[in-house]
Amino acid sequence: MLLLGLAVLWLSAGCAWQEPAPAHTICSPEACYTAHLRRRSFNEAWRACRERGGNLASIKRQREAELVEELMQGLSLSEEQGELKLWLGLQRQPRQCSPYKSLRGFTWTTGDQGTWYTNWLKEEYPGSCAATRCVVLSFGAGEAARHANYKWLDGSCQLAVDGYLCRFSYRGMCEPIELGARGPVVYDTPFGVTSSRLRHIPFGSVATLPCGGPRGAQSLLCMAREEEERRGGGGGGGGGGVGWSRDPPYCQEARPRSGCAADNGGCGQTCVDEGAYYHCQCDEGYQLDADGRSCSPLDGCAGGPCQFYCLSGPGGFACSCPEGYRLAKDGRSCLDVDECVSAPCGQDCANTLGSYLCRCHEGYQLEEGECRDVDECVGMPCGQLCANTEGSFQCYCEVGFTLSEEDAATCSDVDECHYQGSCQQMCVNYLGHYECHCEEGYALDPD
Repeated sequence: MLLLGLAVLWLSAGCAWQEPAPAHTICSPEACYTAHLRRRSFNEAWRACRERGGNLASIKRQREAELVEELMQGLSLSEEQGELKLWLGLQRQPRQCSPYKSLRGFTWTTGDQGTWYTNWLKEEYPGSCAATRCVVLSFGAGEAARHANYKWLDGSCQLAVDGYLCRFSYRGMCEPIELGARGPVVYDTPFGVTSSRLRHIPFGSVATLPCGGPRGAQSLLCMAREEEERRGGGGGGGGGGVGWSRDPPYCQEARPRSGCAADNGGCGQTCVDEGAYYHCQCDEGYQLDADGRSCSPLDGCAGGPCQFYCLSGPGGFACSCPEGYRLAKDGRSCLDVDECVSAPCGQDCANTLGSYLCRCHEGYQLEEGECRDVDECVGMPCGQLCANTEGSFQCYCEVGFTLSEEDAATCSDVDECHYQGSCQQMCVNYLGHYECHCEEGYALDPD
């Protein structure tokens, strides 16, 4: 059977995925969201979503935020588990800060910066612009954690957090199938989730119906159906010109098909006749489309052969790297570029993964990408007088004082009476100055 064959194809393809099934799934008429409680860095989480055919979750509208909240509430997190942080699809490259924009210089992993919704934990943007930053969504069950529930917080992309959220978009959704007392219908989705609770079933899913009788369970495919557009989504359709491969009533013997004789059975390449039934097959290097008839070139990027970005083409695939990395000799991995070799900083440079940091010598501070002298005298480091110098400072004393030998910032009194010639006869030292006096019978000259 065509549908059973497709089901086997998807299940076998799922075996190549290393990530387990998500903790919870929710679908709207536009997309599906999944929550994965597996500790991953940002890049690891991004690749895991891409391998399933999706992307790290973007939340651009209030309705999408409400769906994600419902998804997180379904995790049934206990207070003992504390607060969770899960990656969203927001990343900002170094020196791309835009604190007055809604996304603050961050970009969705889908490549755009548009949004009608944000939920930052902090109103002020204090983050550094020197390194790549990524965004997590916070969720917790305890009272201490609830103030930050569903809030966005940026941090290091290299850290492994509690999990991540994926988003999967499809050309349309099928409506759930109701069988009454026969039992729940099980849906196998293209992104590897098997569930009987979905309110919307994504295009390409296989529904297994517990029909019983001599044929046992039956399978239906959520596929492209032109008649769904013409009749406004009837017959189990969910919009977008998609619907179930058979019209209700379900759990009845399928009608024999005309076979391959008529127009090659509608198959794009090979039609295999099985008597009362038939199915379509594709030549080597092609795969059967979700409509069960057409064939398209195999996706060379399936299974995630590249460390970062993958572009599928007729000849296979090509890998590419983000800014700050270069493609390794194997054509799949990415190696860090040491930007410090080209001396991009005015003083010191520290290489980081995918980027670099500029640092300043002591006595200087980084301002707008340049090392500028720090005026240490503002902090009054000297006991009396201070003179700022390039990269440092110098302490001075008022007349009558001198810098202490033990402390170059402290001034001590000078005893001028110890110096010969200070006074002709009698000398009295005071703090910071001295006075000359004469013996009896003499008067002090005007000098």
